[in-house]
Amino acid sequence: MAECRENGSPQGRRKVSVPKVRTVLKHIGDELTNDELEKLLFLAADHIPKSKTQGMNALNFFLALEERQLIDTKGDDVDYLLELLGELPRVDLVKKLKSTQPPSNYREKVVIEEEIIRTDAVVVANANTLEINANTWSVKQNKVMEASGDGGFLQDPNLVQSIFQKYNDTVYALEQANATNVELKKKNHQLEFEIDQLKDDQNNLIRERNSALGAKSEYVFKESELKKELSDLKRMNNLLGKNATKDTNTIEARDKEIAELKESLKKSENTANELRSELEKVQQEKIRMEEVLAKFQKVEEDNGRVTCKRCGLVYVEANNPVDACRYHSGQFGSVGALKKKMEWSCCRNTNKNAPGCCKKKHLTIDYPLPSPDLERKFTM
Repeated sequence: MAECRENGSPQGRRKVSVPKVRTVLKHIGDELTNDELEKLLFLAADHIPKSKTQGMNALNFFLALEERQLIDTKGDDVDYLLELLGELPRVDLVKKLKSTQPPSNYREKVVIEEEIIRTDAVVVANANTLEINANTWSVKQNKVMEASGDGGFLQDPNLVQSIFQKYNDTVYALEQANATNVELKKKNHQLEFEIDQLKDDQNNLIRERNSALGAKSEYVFKESELKKELSDLKRMNNLLGKNATKDTNTIEARDKEIAELKESLKKSENTANELRSELEKVQQEKIRMEEVLAKFQKVEEDNGRVTCKRCGLVYVEANNPVDACRYHSGQFGSVGALKKKMEWSCCRNTNKNAPGCCKKKHLTIDYPLPSPDLERKFTM
């Protein structure tokens, strides 16, 4: 609350209050960052030219909005600024600025009260008009009767109709104004009731806020107590830690030895697995070589007689001409759509035991030799 003097005398002193909206705008200007101010200037570029925004701070920006009648700090009209802050978005600043505005029904109530005042004035004016018309009617009636004698007024129908028409129009306008006045008063009472409810809600919110602040204070106190207990526990832990350092070092050394033993055991297990795998390979190779040796022994027992790989006949390699082996290059099976006919696919012969249609030398069975790795191991 500020004070000023007028005419330099104490009698001319009057109280001047700073609008609440302007005070809140000052706090909002302090909280806005440079980046946020640049965004606000960009959003308002259609109203404030860029040449005017050079070096402009937040308070000057608010003054520029007020000069261009985009906001009204006296009438609490800051809807445009609320929209700009909502685009940042700064919800906290929007809530702070909305707290300066009256309830949503307040402006409607003010408009209705002004309409009631204007309606009352119309009613009074219509009543005065009705009284003037009544006086005019009486004066005209007296003039007519003076001019025409007794009963002359009733002899002028146009004058009577004109006076009655004006009288009826005035009465109708008065009734309409009274009805409008009654309706507006009802709305005014309804708005007063809603405003009272809003005030009750506001008081409830204030009580809840106070309760929350009390709970917060209790929480802060408990937090302080817990911090003290934590500090005491840390001191006790430090004391116990000094005595337990030696035991800890011993345990760590033992844990390290155990870890090394586990690692050594793991390596031994891996080596044993590799040896098992090699042993299995050697056993498999031994079985295969025994089979090959048995086949070679059979060939030696038969005096060099071997079996053909294609036709299956036993022959002597020294007697193996180019047409000794007869065989079928295809397969014997069913053909045709119904698959009832059986024949060789290579020569179309229907006799399954027919001599082969192809002639070549007998093909000796190749016996596999030992693997190089295994042979190298046995020769080392």
